[in-house]
Amino acid sequence: MPDRPIRALLLAVIVFACTACPPADGGSGTTTTSTTTTSTTTAPVPRPSSTVDVSGDGQVGDTGAAYGSPIAAKVLDQFGHPLAGVTVTFATSDPPPVPSHAAIRFGSGASATGTSDSDGNVEATPIANEWVGTVGVSATFSGQTGPAAEFHLTSRIARHTGTYLTPIVPDQPVGPIFDGSNIWVAALGRAVVHKYRARDGALLGTYQVGLSPDGLAYDGASIWVANCGSNSVMQLDPETGTVLATFGVSSCASRVLPVGDVVWVARKASSVLVALDKVSGVTVRSARATTNVEDFVYDGTDIWITSTNGHPLMRIRESDGLLLSDLGFSCTGGLVSDGLHIWVADVCLNKVTKIRKSDLVNLGDFDVGWSPMGVLFDGTDILVSNRGTDNVTRVRTSDGATISTTPAGLGPLRMAFDGTNVWTASILGGTLTSL
Repeated sequence: MPDRPIRALLLAVIVFACTACPPADGGSGTTTTSTTTTSTTTAPVPRPSSTVDVSGDGQVGDTGAAYGSPIAAKVLDQFGHPLAGVTVTFATSDPPPVPSHAAIRFGSGASATGTSDSDGNVEATPIANEWVGTVGVSATFSGQTGPAAEFHLTSRIARHTGTYLTPIVPDQPVGPIFDGSNIWVAALGRAVVHKYRARDGALLGTYQVGLSPDGLAYDGASIWVANCGSNSVMQLDPETGTVLATFGVSSCASRVLPVGDVVWVARKASSVLVALDKVSGVTVRSARATTNVEDFVYDGTDIWITSTNGHPLMRIRESDGLLLSDLGFSCTGGLVSDGLHIWVADVCLNKVTKIRKSDLVNLGDFDVGWSPMGVLFDGTDILVSNRGTDNVTRVRTSDGATISTTPAGLGPLRMAFDGTNVWTASILGGTLTSL
């Protein structure tokens, strides 16, 4: 039949065309088998990384007493999320020079531990140390890699008044000085010094020194004692009272003044002040001043001196001992710097005088009690101890006006300030008084 070859030809064309056409899915036309692989990602396990403070930073408390609020920290993982179940230790991290004065306590221990709760929080109740100042407490855990929570806690002496007998009367106590935690008094009538706890007046120790100790000073690390009867200067450990060094001088050592790496010594019978190296005791410089130095203070650059010999107010440059000025007074006693001025007790006129340091101008002579001997600046007012009237006069720095007069035992000479209370030693009554 004539149409049979035509149908065969059409069928061949259709087969060829279908073979040349790409598959509908756009593939190559080759049949393949597809295998799908499923991967599983494991989330990182939270782990403790850091601690941050939550509350309790910046508190101020009285020495030996618990602070008003706990300190609280939060534990965070590596993503900054709170983490529960971590054991955290709270402990002092930034103590001052004397460790036993410094450590913040927690109950009866030096540290406290706790476990973070579901919010990552953990807390402890600190007890103020026996040192006036600010220290750091950190909250840390074992293996910590991130920052630690840090709390800054300040201790102060509580306000209190009282009179405390020295161990043996007549002890003739002189001084006193404050070492950041305790009050020290030299027993002029004996070869000892006494240490009292400033927060309650408790006697903590009595330590042997040289004969007739007449001058005391504290340099932030050691107690220095001028022994008039032994012609010596001693360095004591403030924690134990142990004698660390003894340096001989040529005559009665009556006053000591630590400045940097040296300690200046005034001797009653000598008109030359000497600066001894604190380590070797060797004289490294000297200054010609006057005999019978009553008091001297360092203002950061110069040393100011009063004396019962001629009663001058002298100023020497500390770095080389050069005499810079010499002012005449009727009868000089103690002196103190308030920063811009020098205040000098005039024993004969029963006044305290205010001298401007920059130009030595007398800005006023102000009435106080009889025979004023000691002068103290408490950061706000000037205080003057009056040996003849057995009291202390508080004077306003701006105009010299009397603010108050307080009984202070028999014959108070010098004073100390613990940041809260003023202390006087009664040389005639054998007492130490907190005003």
